Amino acid sequence: MKKVLIWNTYELKPTGGPAGYLYNIQQYSKKNKIESIVFLSDIIDIKVLQEGKYKIFFFKVFKKIYESFQNNSSLGVLNFIKKVKSKKEYQKIDVDINDFDFIHFHTSYEFTKYIGYLQENNFNGKTILTTHTPKPTYLEIIEDWNRLKVNNISDTTLNKLKEIDNFAFNEADILLFPDKTALEPYKVWDNFTKIETKKNWRFIPTGINLVNFKEHKESILEKYNIPAGSFIISYVGRHNETKGFDLLKEFGTIILNKFNNVFFLIGGNEKPIQGISHERWIEVGWTDDPFSIINACDVFVLPNKETYFDLILLEVMCLDKPVLLSNTGGNRYFNNKNLDLYYFEALKVDSMINIFETKIYNKQFNYSKNKNYIINNLQTSHYINKYLDFLNND
Repeated sequence: MKKVLIWNTYELKPTGGPAGYLYNIQQYSKKNKIESIVFLSDIIDIKVLQEGKYKIFFFKVFKKIYESFQNNSSLGVLNFIKKVKSKKEYQKIDVDINDFDFIHFHTSYEFTKYIGYLQENNFNGKTILTTHTPKPTYLEIIEDWNRLKVNNISDTTLNKLKEIDNFAFNEADILLFPDKTALEPYKVWDNFTKIETKKNWRFIPTGINLVNFKEHKESILEKYNIPAGSFIISYVGRHNETKGFDLLKEFGTIILNKFNNVFFLIGGNEKPIQGISHERWIEVGWTDDPFSIINACDVFVLPNKETYFDLILLEVMCLDKPVLLSNTGGNRYFNNKNLDLYYFEALKVDSMINIFETKIYNKQFNYSKNKNYIINNLQTSHYINKYLDFLNND
C-alpha cells in the first residue's frame, strides 16, 4: 500500500475551501484507520507550527502579507512573491519525507515554496498538486485578497506572480482535480492552454461527509420573525463578486419588489459587500450552524461568477434542497443528471429571474433526488476509495 503525505501547514476545520475539504478526509481516515494517508499536521503539532519553532510560511509570513493586503497596497503582492521564492522561511521539519511515495500540495504557492525543501532532502517520490481556488491563484491574490484590479499591478509584478502558478503546474508530477469542469475558471490564464494539454491530469470528484442541521425550520422561522408559509430563498457564503453576491443583490431587489411572500435568509460575514436594506432580506452573519439556515429555505441560490467544485453545493444537495445555480465551472458537473438543480446563464440576472419564476416558484420538488445522489456518489468514502486506487495504481 503506497503512502501519501498531505502537506498542510494550516489547521484543518469543518469550513469551506481546502481546510474543510482536507478536514473531511482527515477525520474519515482517522476513523477508519487508513494509515496510508498522513497529514503534516498529524506529525507536527499545529500549535508548534504557529508558535514558530518551525518557520512555516503560512503562519509566520503569510499573516503579515495578508495584513498588508488589507491596506489595498500592491506592496503586499511584491512581499508575497519575495517570500514564496525565498528559502529562508523554513528549517528542517522532523519528518522523513522518503517514508512516503507521494507528497500532495493543496496550493500552488506552498508547492513553489517547499519544492526546494523536498529537493534538498532528496525526495524520490512523486508530487501531487490540487488547487481549490475559483480562479487562477494569481488572480485571487490580486482581486480577492488585495481587492485590487489587475490593471493596478505592473506587468513585471503580474508576470512574477503568474510564475508561481506556472512553476507549480509545470513541475508537479501529477495534477489532481475533481473534474474537467473545475478547470474552466483557469482558462483566463494565458499560459493555461499549454498546461491543459499535459498528460499528467487525474480527476476524482470531491466527496463530503453527510451533513445535518441543529434547528428545525419552525425554530428558524420563529427566530427571524418569518411568517409560516413564506417562500424562503437562502444563500450562505462569502459576500464578494467572485461568489456572485452582487448578482444576488440585483436578483433580490427585483424579487422582493415582485413577490410579497418571499424572504431572503443570508448567512456569512456581511463584507466586503453589504446586503440589501429590506425587512425581508435577513442577514444572519457568520454562523457555526449554516445547515439550519439552509434547511429552512425553499431554494438555495448559488450565483458564482466563477467556481471550482463548491463544497456548499454538495452540502445543500445533501440537505435535499433545490438549487438555483450559475452554469459555470464545477457547477456544470451535475448537468443532465436529472436532479433538482436549475441552471441560469452566468452573470445574467434576467436569466436568474426567469428560471426562478418559471421553474422554481410554486413548484413541487422531489426531495429525494439531490440527497440520494450525494449518498450514492459523493460521500467522503467514495472519494477516499478512488484516491487510494489512484495512489496504488499511478
